[in-house]
Amino acid sequence: MDKNWQKRKALNHKFDPVSLEEKIRSYTNSCGQPLYDLSDKTHNDVKIQLMPDHTLRPATFVPSKISPHIIYAHPTTIYAVRKDLFYLDEEFLDLQSLGKCQSCGETQDLQFYHCCPFCAGKLAPNDDS
Repeated sequence: MDKNWQKRKALNHKFDPVSLEEKIRSYTNSCGQPLYDLSDKTHNDVKIQLMPDHTLRPATFVPSKISPHIIYAHPTTIYAVRKDLFYLDEEFLDLQSLGKCQSCGETQDLQFYHCCPFCAGKLAPNDDS
């Protein structure tokens, strides 16, 4: 079994960032060239450090005044954030896949969270997203 299959199996809802990345890699322009160059030479990893802060409300992020690579968040929110986020450009902001928490009823975007950032409950995909 390959590594990608194991990642897909671990995701328990319809939003799958691995499949989405594969789909984006398959897009071509009118000349048949890749629409987005996702090769390692153009790949920019942005490393941030999420620091727990119990005084913040869940699902809130506060940037550090000292370092641009440190962001403070509630521990439940840090737990809920996907570790495999990728961002290409503003065109891909419309890739949202909304899910509703089965515990508290909050609606969140499944491309950013694997569980509810408010209560760590399971997010069920909306049929209309």
